[in-house]
Amino acid sequence: MEAIRAVEITHPVIRDAKLRRALRRLFTRLESWSTGRRPEDVARLACEESLVETCVLLLAHHRTVSTSRALPADVTQVHDLLADNPLHAPTL
Repeated sequence: MEAIRAVEITHPVIRDAKLRRALRRLFTRLESWSTGRRPEDVARLACEESLVETCVLLLAHHRTVSTSRALPADVTQVHDLLADNPLHAPTL
């Protein structure tokens, strides 16, 4: 089985002025879209653009890529079982 690569944001607090401006722009555009202040298509496109910009900045400057060993088959099976039915708590 191939190694699993995960991208993580490992710091709970990020000080990044450019990312902060992008997030503010995203939130402003989301608010504008939700209140109907702009035409639907224009507002949706603006939100998508800001979301992509924010994700790119976040991943480009604040990610950690980790390589871990592949999960054992039984752990993968349990994970899949839990993921398939998230509303029902597992029992012993």
